[in-house]
Amino acid sequence: ADLRVDRLALGGSRLTEVALRLTPIDSGSSRAGWDVAVRAKELAGGIEIPGTDEASVRVALERLDLLAVQDAPNNVASTTPVSPVAEPFPGLPPIDVRIARLSWGDALLGTLELDLRSDALGLRLPSIRLLGEGVLSAAGEAAWRRSESGGRSELSIRVESPDSGV
Repeated sequence: ADLRVDRLALGGSRLTEVALRLTPIDSGSSRAGWDVAVRAKELAGGIEIPGTDEASVRVALERLDLLAVQDAPNNVASTTPVSPVAEPFPGLPPIDVRIARLSWGDALLGTLELDLRSDALGLRLPSIRLLGEGVLSAAGEAAWRRSESGGRSELSIRVESPDSGV
């Protein structure tokens, strides 16, 4: 199935000139499910959604411009109070993300790879890697853990830059 949308709002972000193509993955293969190809001004790539909960969702983007996605106007203020839920990520499958060309406007940041896993304590990102092209590289891990106060975030990351300009 093909779908074209002028503007697609996703939370506080917006995609423009969006083209989506949904294709079933052959049920005879070990990764039966859906392949979603997406093209927009802000990003391009694909998402492979498996037919089983055990297999990872694979997000493989050719490009993503964080500035263009972040620049979406947010004219509507939410007045709905947010209340905690007992299980904030029920049934969240493992998600593996690879963005070949991550940028901030005209500034190329490099290739981003990360893995997202849900467990009994919350969410884990056991692997975060930004493979920069001379400007910046980073590697680490992160987690969000449930707690009585709502949650706690943890981040351990090593950032390297050949020339900070200072």
